[in-house]
Amino acid sequence: MTKRGYKSKTGYFGTDAERYFSRLFMMFQNPNGHRRPDFVSHPGQFNPRLSIELKSGKERKGILVDYQLHYPKTCNQDFEELFGEIFDRGDKAVLPGMKKPLAEAGLSRDRVACYYDILSRDCGTSAKQSNKPFSSIKFVWGDHHIVPHDYGFYSFAISRHMRTGEPVEEIIDGLREMISQDVEAPKHGDYEVRKGSKQSWQSLYGRDVLAIFKNDFSISTEKGKERIELMYKHYKGLRDLKAVEIPGPLETRVYVLANPQDEDLFNVQMREIVESRVPILEKVAEERQDALPLLEKLKTVYNPALFEGEAVDKRANYLYGTLSREEINKLNRLICWIDESEDFLHGDLPVKPDDGIPI
Repeated sequence: MTKRGYKSKTGYFGTDAERYFSRLFMMFQNPNGHRRPDFVSHPGQFNPRLSIELKSGKERKGILVDYQLHYPKTCNQDFEELFGEIFDRGDKAVLPGMKKPLAEAGLSRDRVACYYDILSRDCGTSAKQSNKPFSSIKFVWGDHHIVPHDYGFYSFAISRHMRTGEPVEEIIDGLREMISQDVEAPKHGDYEVRKGSKQSWQSLYGRDVLAIFKNDFSISTEKGKERIELMYKHYKGLRDLKAVEIPGPLETRVYVLANPQDEDLFNVQMREIVESRVPILEKVAEERQDALPLLEKLKTVYNPALFEGEAVDKRANYLYGTLSREEINKLNRLICWIDESEDFLHGDLPVKPDDGIPI
């Protein structure tokens, strides 16, 4: 009988979102993700190479912080550090869902496309309701809203302008100077200091992206309409973005506003990957729902008081003795969004004691 502690945190939503994302797009979790985008493409997977920072939350909204704005200037370094300059274009580069000719296309790979993805959380489950190991199988994910880095940059500046009243041009100039300093001294920047300022955090709105994508501003809020108007005024490349819509699992959609030079990257290459992954993730989603009764087998215990008059430790622990090894293996697989026919891949987020049972 194994006994482990568990503590509810909103971060579990983020972990599940990352696992879902990685298994839909088959992208590699960046081990440098605390200072670089969350995900990078595998060698030979996409041309150009792709780097994506994932933002997840309810109501099509995520949070963007200013010390992430340097990513397009530094994400090339990830591919140099993780994979080296020479990419394997042979059979080893072919991932599930990729056609060999695409993986072996001998095209230039000297550019990295840097994007943000706002992933909407559709379930009504709260962090408080996710107070058991394996509770992430309750989570349901909706539409993706993928935009280039420049969109995130101008959205950040305009959201700050609407909050503080500072001139947009001054904010933009200040952010550009900040990015230059972060690029020049990435290990010695004032990240931690800036975290303390509420102006370093701005929302990134998927509803605005969807309104622009569909050219229907009624989709956004009144504040959103104002943001969109300012985006068109200051972000000169906005009108040139190409709208790409890819059907996702369970009737969700991947909405992309792509730079013109990246239209093929999403409309052809990513579409091929997603189309191959949809039936697999739909099967996993159904398995996750069917496995919910297994959570009832986890028994709550509390650490007793060791001495008279001492308060009982109210931090919950859980006993797994009522779960079979087969059931534990199944839950470990399902929290990682992995089908029974698949294997864990290098770059998958590992199972940790706070969300499952590492074995």
